[in-house]
Amino acid sequence: MNITIIGSGNAGLIHAAKIYEKGYPVGVLKTSDYGNMDFFNRIAQAGEYDVVDLTNNGHKFTAKMQFITRDIQHAVEFADIINVVWKEFRVAIMCGATLTAANFVKLMLFDKLTAPVAL
Repeated sequence: MNITIIGSGNAGLIHAAKIYEKGYPVGVLKTSDYGNMDFFNRIAQAGEYDVVDLTNNGHKFTAKMQFITRDIQHAVEFADIINVVWKEFRVAIMCGATLTAANFVKLMLFDKLTAPVAL
């Protein structure tokens, strides 16, 4: 069973490493244009990266991927299972909702606006 992880941030890389540790062939696909491109290029060229698993008493190992790429076609053709890591999306939604609520409270309490005007 071949697995492609879409997302090469911290969450995607540790997710891929844990799957690799269980013995499955896994690859990583980077789809965004942001993040540390120097680091991505280094691990893409090496095809592996070192992991310190703090959830397992600091267990250290090297995660050897089938590929680390930006090539969508290669990543999809390889995969039996595709896993999208949405950490950044979830964080953005949570931050947006929190900021919206905080701004509404500010308008109501400090700016003394009524609810219909604040909405």
